[in-house]
Amino acid sequence: MRVQSAEVVIPGVEGSFSYIVPRELSAAIRRGTVVLVPFRSRRATGFVIQTHEQGVPEATRTIDQVLGDSIQLGNDLLDFTRWMSDYYLCTWGEALRAALPSGLDAEDQFKFALAEHDQSQLSLGSEAYSEEIAELLEALEEGPMSARQIQTRFGLNPDGTEIKRLKQSGRIVYKPVLRGPRTGELVEQIVELTSEALSGIENDTIWTFITTRSGQRLIRELRDCPGNGMPKRHLMRGASKQRRAALEELLAKEYVRIRKEVISRWKPDELPVLSVEPDSPLTPHQTLATAAISAALEENKYSAFLLYGVTGSGKTRVYIEAIQHVLRLGRTALVLVPEISLTPVLWGRFRAVFGDEVAIQHSGQPMSVRYDLWRGIANGTYRVVLGARSAVFAPLSNLGLIVVDEEHDSSYKQSEGSPRYSARDAGLYRALQSNGVALLGSATPSFESLHAVKQRRMSLLSLPERIFGSSMPSVEMVTPENAGEDRESEHGTHEPVPDVPHILSRQSLQAIENTLARGKQVIVLQNRRGFAPFLICRACGKLFECPNCSVSLTYHRPGKILKCHYCHHRDDAPDLCPVCGSDDLNMCGSGTQRIAEELTTCFPTARVARMDSDAMARIGSHGELMSEFGKGNYDILVGTQMVAKGLDFPNVELSVVADADSELFYPDFRASERGASLLLQMSGRSGRASKDGRVLLQTRAQSHPAIRAATEGDWLKFAEEELLHREKSGFPPYYRVVLLRAKNSDESAVARAMLKAKRELENEPGIGLLGPSPCAVAKIKGRIRYQLLVRSSRTTDPTGAQLRHKVKNLFLNWGNSEELKRVQWEIDVDPASTV
Repeated sequence: MRVQSAEVVIPGVEGSFSYIVPRELSAAIRRGTVVLVPFRSRRATGFVIQTHEQGVPEATRTIDQVLGDSIQLGNDLLDFTRWMSDYYLCTWGEALRAALPSGLDAEDQFKFALAEHDQSQLSLGSEAYSEEIAELLEALEEGPMSARQIQTRFGLNPDGTEIKRLKQSGRIVYKPVLRGPRTGELVEQIVELTSEALSGIENDTIWTFITTRSGQRLIRELRDCPGNGMPKRHLMRGASKQRRAALEELLAKEYVRIRKEVISRWKPDELPVLSVEPDSPLTPHQTLATAAISAALEENKYSAFLLYGVTGSGKTRVYIEAIQHVLRLGRTALVLVPEISLTPVLWGRFRAVFGDEVAIQHSGQPMSVRYDLWRGIANGTYRVVLGARSAVFAPLSNLGLIVVDEEHDSSYKQSEGSPRYSARDAGLYRALQSNGVALLGSATPSFESLHAVKQRRMSLLSLPERIFGSSMPSVEMVTPENAGEDRESEHGTHEPVPDVPHILSRQSLQAIENTLARGKQVIVLQNRRGFAPFLICRACGKLFECPNCSVSLTYHRPGKILKCHYCHHRDDAPDLCPVCGSDDLNMCGSGTQRIAEELTTCFPTARVARMDSDAMARIGSHGELMSEFGKGNYDILVGTQMVAKGLDFPNVELSVVADADSELFYPDFRASERGASLLLQMSGRSGRASKDGRVLLQTRAQSHPAIRAATEGDWLKFAEEELLHREKSGFPPYYRVVLLRAKNSDESAVARAMLKAKRELENEPGIGLLGPSPCAVAKIKGRIRYQLLVRSSRTTDPTGAQLRHKVKNLFLNWGNSEELKRVQWEIDVDPASTV
């Protein structure tokens, strides 16, 4: 029997909806199919979660079309996204949308368009309109435009009187316009010789039947081309009339045929590759770790391991050994890294070992490439996937191993949009779902993972020593106040203090100078973009702030621009204070631009590179820079936290942290953990191939536990002390937490909504509340933000199911509350940050 109806879920809408399946789509509609459906007053992308071989009374509307070249989600991804929607309190449709490559969706978008009637019937002539309106009408002749396009291109208010006048006069309409899928298959027409033509070429008889020069030339080109056939667009590029006629003749005589071939737009051979050192024999600790993982893989049931290894201990080698084993078992592997910038670090090694079976998948790739890779992974072309957070949705079948490298990193948490998932935790679920092995690796394991080991939900594997005989670097604390003092050179003489004050201390600059003199490289961490985070007038105290957010504007030296890193507002940096007219404007603090400029000034012959999101905006620039640094084409690398993660450069002997205190004092219960982890990770960049590694931490908080942990290098001791504080204060991993945020331009509406939520939840048994209160950054993009932390103890609610159920019930009934409806809500389960 044919499929007659289907249940469809739609992103952002709770529940499923029944639709009629038209006869012409019956064969294409299955569970997991992506479809376009009418929904309320628009059309939207939906996902089929169930089909029926008979009609149902609820199905009154019909599916419009199938999207994505019949792309289909398998049962494993459907079940995975169902779990994700339940755990992270989002709709199933939102989780399914996240699982697909971007660009497949289609929907109606309301736009302004010219009315469909004869121009002569217009009530008003064009001479009655302003120049901007005349230009708008001319532009609308090319096609509909959104309200935002009208505002940015013509400076017109879509709700203003001029636009209203156009609508009232019947000149324009505001109507839904379908935005179709933005990507799909690339199909190439391939011209190839038939068996009859090949036989004629072999016995030299074909030339009797093909007498034109153009026909004979085509036969020879197809005979001599590498591979099986040639793309028609190449064969016919700039073709003459005779050549086109010759091709038609060859097709008619069946000497050639045209077949369609799906072309991949992913070009792995063009990706930058870091130099790969030959593998040395496994160390005893690596051997023990790989043996334990291999034994678990053989059992074909769920297991989870925490691979705790110091920086430079060879964790990647253990990953590779485990992947090779799982491939021999006929299963597949997924490897997650926290940042897109880290994929080039592993790509060279993985490509050398796994060849064409490995693919990279992350959100920084073009939509067309992500689409082709998704299909290639789904059909089994690639058995190993390396990617950032979104790769947790990779459609691998028979998944046997999931590796989460740098598992402690907060970048694994999706902090915007919906679902707000943790790729680390979602990866653990995928391993459980597929009876596979989860392998989490880190030199600074998250407190959640250490707690899981303590509770025997995860097994601990250790790599306590660096490979290649190198030792851990020495870590020293340097007070920033040293800047401006005389410095003593390695020869014992004091040098004069320069007039220009330095962000880096004299001791740090001297260490950099000595390192460069030995032909070694330096990495400098400054976890802040731009030139200076504040611009302030010394005369009157005027602080240049974002008009849309409650933060200061960051000064960027190129172009003399003030930027907001939240809403992207920008202003030209003034020469004079707009309040008092003084020219005494002070750039306070420092960012990567300032550090790089200072180093270029102090060491004019040194080659300085900068790695932050501003400098690395172009696709592929991370890999290119790391490749050049690895080849020794740069002497100093300055960057934000991305330079502290996973980089392995044997020639780096010195790491400098320009401001070790910057991460320690945020109003967030994870601040110390994140700060100590970043410092220890940064320490691991030095001396990976020698015994001369050195790390300098510029700090004023030398007694802070995170600073002590970095200097002592004892992560487990630090974690044990911090976990005691977490348990006493009621935070993860001992408590389950859901963070509720409310946003609105009206602060009173936000406050009322938060108080309403508090009243609804405060009497629930087993639930504790912290807040509500304004967020640390109280306003972003013109919206006031308040937050409420809802928590329950793992002792009474080990999985957090009760906590999530009570939060979900609050919003299921929100339609009955005017307070809750007036604001925009964010629900963040297991938040990585409360800032």
